[in-house]
Amino acid sequence: MKLKTKVTLGYLTILVVLLALGVYSVTNVNKLDRAARNILKANLYTLQVGKRMISSLDNMQAAKQQLLFSDVTPEVKVDMIRENMAVFAANLRKEQGNITEPGEGQLVEDVAEGFQHYRILLLNDSLDANAYYVELLPRYRLLRDQLDQMLSMNMDAMISKSDHAQHIAQQTRIYTLVALTAALLLTLGFLLTIPAAIAKPINMLVDSIQAASGKDFSKRFLCGAAMSLAAWQRCTTAC
Repeated sequence: MKLKTKVTLGYLTILVVLLALGVYSVTNVNKLDRAARNILKANLYTLQVGKRMISSLDNMQAAKQQLLFSDVTPEVKVDMIRENMAVFAANLRKEQGNITEPGEGQLVEDVAEGFQHYRILLLNDSLDANAYYVELLPRYRLLRDQLDQMLSMNMDAMISKSDHAQHIAQQTRIYTLVALTAALLLTLGFLLTIPAAIAKPINMLVDSIQAASGKDFSKRFLCGAAMSLAAWQRCTTAC
């Protein structure tokens, strides 16, 4: 194989390895970016929305309880109930548009249906203490449990997606180190092979010149000198 061909193949091999390494690294960085965005956009958003729903639900229940069992100004508590009801409904609509996990859609629909019944009971001015314990309080507890399930579902999904992202990152580190090691070995092999290939025709030329200087003009040395000179010229041209 000619020296020029060896040099070309060596450079191409190193270039291909580095290109493959670059493509692999960019691909996995994009995967990590998408995984992080999914966690932030889907699950973390649901956690924020769910916590606001739970907070507003607790406020509504507390206000209704005070209306029934405490000596408070009714108008203030009714306004509080209506304000928190609007907050709950607004965040419920947001969650209905952010279904990301298996089974989450049905759970959110159950929350929406349960909230409609809870809302009717909550706005019922004729609701007495007995109806509070028999109807309103169980409905509140059911909604609370469903919202807790929704939060737990998304928390588990966040942990799973985070573990998957860490797995991708670990694989990327390992494969990158392997590829870098391979590229380093190829480069070292290239650097060790090329100087030897260049030195060979030079040594042949030196031997031929020394033979000629010793008055040895045999055909073997003359041919060797000619071949060495030609090899040196090819090497100079290639380099």
